Amino acid sequence: MKAFLLACVIALLAPGSRFAQPLFAQPPFARPHFAVDAGWPGPLPGRWLLGHVTGLAIDRKNRIWVLNRPESITGDEILAGSVAAPPLVVFNRKGKVVAHWPIGRRGENWPHREHSIAIDKSDGSVWISGNGENDGFIVKYSAAGRFLLRIGESGPSKGSNENGQLGRVSGMVVDPERGEIFVADGYSNRRVIVFDAGNGSYKRHWGAYGHAPVDGAVVDRTSQLMQPHGITLARDGTLFVGDRPNNRLQAFTREGRWIADLVQRPETGGGTGGATGSVGSVWDSAMWPKGSETHLLVVDGSNGEVRIIDRATANIAGRFGREGSNRGEFRRPHTIAIDGRGNIYVGEVSTGKPVQRFRLQRNGTQGK
Repeated sequence: MKAFLLACVIALLAPGSRFAQPLFAQPPFARPHFAVDAGWPGPLPGRWLLGHVTGLAIDRKNRIWVLNRPESITGDEILAGSVAAPPLVVFNRKGKVVAHWPIGRRGENWPHREHSIAIDKSDGSVWISGNGENDGFIVKYSAAGRFLLRIGESGPSKGSNENGQLGRVSGMVVDPERGEIFVADGYSNRRVIVFDAGNGSYKRHWGAYGHAPVDGAVVDRTSQLMQPHGITLARDGTLFVGDRPNNRLQAFTREGRWIADLVQRPETGGGTGGATGSVGSVWDSAMWPKGSETHLLVVDGSNGEVRIIDRATANIAGRFGREGSNRGEFRRPHTIAIDGRGNIYVGEVSTGKPVQRFRLQRNGTQGK
């Protein structure tokens, strides 16, 4: 009930709400400030160069798992002597490479085109998805890299109400308490779908506002999750799902009951993916810091920033980054992860500096 009431407050205060003022006086809220850690990560071995970083995850040891696209390395970079890094590279907190995985058999136990990663904190297992045209599946591995499970098949989507086939999954999050994996599905489908994280069996699915998803042309695109992109689960059970073309997050209970909309920079505009372009103001999100989860961090690849949302008021408590190629700036930030000390990692679908770490500098109160 507490989570429901809190999210209702978010709905009332969200940009675009018909309520101009909050229903109660707003208390001072923390204003965290972050700065880029220019020394992270350290040098990569073997002249490796990370490709587009599409997925990040943190395991129980606070190691940073970086999913990237080796095929995105350019010809000029290869001619300059760079070598494409493996698709999955694991760093310790100091920025040293401690593990890496090779590409599996694409279309069988590895996606055609890497997109997202999730780690089950209960056993360390690793889930990987792709957004290639035939990435109708997700795969599960042990922490040591042993293939365990596949949900779906290589091939196109069969529709947003088909339980066994996926549609270019764009995000995943595991609930270790209930043993479920929540899937933002995705580039071809318009839903959240939930599976048993142990055996992969289907549990439930829903679309925008908790209704059954509808494919094809719609009069009102806000009636659908036009491209669910990025998904995060708060400890209180609130599930935040990014709807990139609609410039919003939708909050749900674990069971799929809609709680609220949180609109983000609606002036951004947004396509619906595919040939029309997949732009919008919500690309990924994460809870910060670990434990209290007082803030929701929203990655905005279109505007080149990360927004820090105070969950108690839905106010923007801060932001960091801007479009650019220097350290601390972004070119298409795509994914985000938080370690146990509150450090923030942001991956970019660009070349040059595809993953950066940001550290907390100070945490004041309103007016300071």
